[in-house]
Amino acid sequence: MKTQSKVLFSIFLQVSAALASAASAEGGKSFSSPDGRVSCVFSLDGGRPVADVSFGGRTVFRSSLGVERGGLRVLRSDLRTVRSSWKPVWGFRSEYPENYTELSVKLGRADNGNPAETLYLRCYDEGFAVRAKFVMEPYTVSSLSGERTDWRFAPGAAAWAIPGTESTFPADPIPLADLSPDKAWRMPLTVQVPGVAYTSIFEAHVEHYPRSYVHAERGILSPRFAMGVKEGRGETLTPWRAVALAATPAELVARAYLVENLNPPCAIADPSWIKPGFCVSDLGNFELRTHEIVAAAQSAAATGAKYIQIDWGWYGTECPWTDDDRATYLSRHPEKKSDATWVENSRADPFTTAVGTVPYHPYWSYSGRTGVEMDMPKIVSELRAHGLGLCLYVHGAILENVDLDALFATYAKWGVVGLKPGFVGYGSQATTDFIRRLVAVAAKHRLWLDIHDLQLPDGIERTWPNLMITEGGGGEEGNHPVRQDVTLPFTRCLCGPFDYTPALFNAGKAGATKLHKLAMFAVYPGATAVMRGSIRNLVEKDSAAVEFLRALPWNYDETFVFDAEIARHLTVVRRKGDAFYIGGLTGDAAHETSITLDFLAPGRDYVLTLLTDDLADASVPRGYRRETRTVRKGDVLAVKMSTSGGFCGTIADKQ
Repeated sequence: MKTQSKVLFSIFLQVSAALASAASAEGGKSFSSPDGRVSCVFSLDGGRPVADVSFGGRTVFRSSLGVERGGLRVLRSDLRTVRSSWKPVWGFRSEYPENYTELSVKLGRADNGNPAETLYLRCYDEGFAVRAKFVMEPYTVSSLSGERTDWRFAPGAAAWAIPGTESTFPADPIPLADLSPDKAWRMPLTVQVPGVAYTSIFEAHVEHYPRSYVHAERGILSPRFAMGVKEGRGETLTPWRAVALAATPAELVARAYLVENLNPPCAIADPSWIKPGFCVSDLGNFELRTHEIVAAAQSAAATGAKYIQIDWGWYGTECPWTDDDRATYLSRHPEKKSDATWVENSRADPFTTAVGTVPYHPYWSYSGRTGVEMDMPKIVSELRAHGLGLCLYVHGAILENVDLDALFATYAKWGVVGLKPGFVGYGSQATTDFIRRLVAVAAKHRLWLDIHDLQLPDGIERTWPNLMITEGGGGEEGNHPVRQDVTLPFTRCLCGPFDYTPALFNAGKAGATKLHKLAMFAVYPGATAVMRGSIRNLVEKDSAAVEFLRALPWNYDETFVFDAEIARHLTVVRRKGDAFYIGGLTGDAAHETSITLDFLAPGRDYVLTLLTDDLADASVPRGYRRETRTVRKGDVLAVKMSTSGGFCGTIADKQ
């Protein structure tokens, strides 16, 4: 089977070389990334634009481009190279390189020479991206149902593919030819081309446009609109259709800033109010009563948290109920007949706080919260006294039907600093526009956001860094095997920070060690994480975990990725100033990692504080051990992790 694959791959390379050669006769154009590793040959194949993309001198895929069906010729082409960098408001590096060579090609119709579309092709040091500019009907609104763009990978390519945002990733990649055309494969779609590259397909800077998934047909991949069509008139830009390219899985993770490079610069004039730091959820910590929230603040502050998040119920039901909903609820919960508070709370007014009983759902057995009482000014004041800010949940359907400016002004007046929009619509052009309006209005009122459910980031955090984290993935809430945790950094996390709803003290995934969960705070990128589970138990029973959490800065100057194998294991080291923060994870098998500490400054002593799995039996998760020792540049850190295990620690300058 391997021999056959090699033969097919050899034939593929020969065909690609022949196509590239023929391209020169059809106005072909070759260009490369500034570092020379990513290269592209643009050509017209029978009047249709195509790109042959290579990595390290070896062909990875051929891509059809743009929106036009064919019958085109090149009117003009221009080449430019950009060598630059930019500083994010927060991120996993203090500065992101932005180096690319761009070929812009103006195409006209072969029969009459009229302009048809302009393609922008970019070879970044980190991958390849293309977008099209074209003109829709200028005098009336028209629609576009799809694009011509596709990706035809070299033989043997296989993907870690999921058919739904919160699906479980496979342990091993699926051959592209085996991906069903009946399923909506989600981006980022990470593809391995054996012996050539690790790649990941994603979309970036989606504006006034539907979101997309990946359609697979006989191994050919293409973007398909998730919902509806593109509507508009006049000049139109497609999103960037991008493919990250890397020699190793570690490099794929270390260069995940590519999605942000494909977005406009920060739109917030003064973003200094955006403060990274982790957030504590009410789940497992308090009910919606003033004294309980205030009591939880002390424990949250002791762990180094910066925010407390109040989830559903604070303004009543998530959405307004109908009279039929209320009648159904009362029929299921007759004991509530004498309690009038739930009726008023079922009107779901986000400008007010609920009092009394808040029902959950008219058709579910769970009756809801009782004894709800929140003195919002007191809560905000007490949280501030502990150095904490307040974040509130609001259902997306509520947000879509209110005056956002008025609502967010109200929250800012209360002293709220963050919002968690949940069940936000996703997929259509209208919902894409709504998300961008949501983050812009939130920024106006100095509110940071944690958007939940289907929404996937597209690098928007560069433009609107007040969007500190997004769900859009199968995290702790789902019933996933532990290997999901060591697959997501190579897939979902490549398009932006992921709120995986960590639950440090819940049983969660079967067998996951405490250190596995604790290490995820260092391994997963993002300016925040929203932790569930008892913070009080953490403070009272686990001083070593508290010490590690308190140390994390949530904003880093540099990131190093080691010993990475998709769905198997991963180790990440992040630097802030002179301090380093380490996290390592395993999945279905125990693993020993070995890291040479070459990233330390020479001639200096550092203190290593390390938390490791207690391995009486590497296949059985147990407790963990804490140790400290002096280390120097060049020392080797060898750590054994159990099945479903992990390790974490800090390295601090001894001086």
